[in-house]
Amino acid sequence: MIKLVHSLTDDDPAVREEACGGVTDWVSSFSRAEVRLLTTVMLTAATVETTASCRECQLHAVYELADTTFLDAEVVAPIRELDFESLGPSERDYVSYLWAELDVEGGNAGEQAD
Repeated sequence: MIKLVHSLTDDDPAVREEACGGVTDWVSSFSRAEVRLLTTVMLTAATVETTASCRECQLHAVYELADTTFLDAEVVAPIRELDFESLGPSERDYVSYLWAELDVEGGNAGEQAD
């Protein structure tokens, strides 16, 4: 888990993207605590991510983790920091899904949260 978190926060966007792919490959293998940790790391990283393709991978991996039912509004709260209007179409879909499925307070997809 430490190596995976390290890769998710690596300086190299290619390493971060590959790590997100690893998360999606292993979704069903993670414990509740691991899902929550990985989600927190990826969403926090997504709020400051400068590489759009990497941010999309981060959001996609969190989308996949949401199927585990281990996530709740508190864990995905960092997505409130994303500027919805600056996201690409698929990124908007992931964020909208998380808002709706996890009933994130203050989460109005299409409007930037305060």
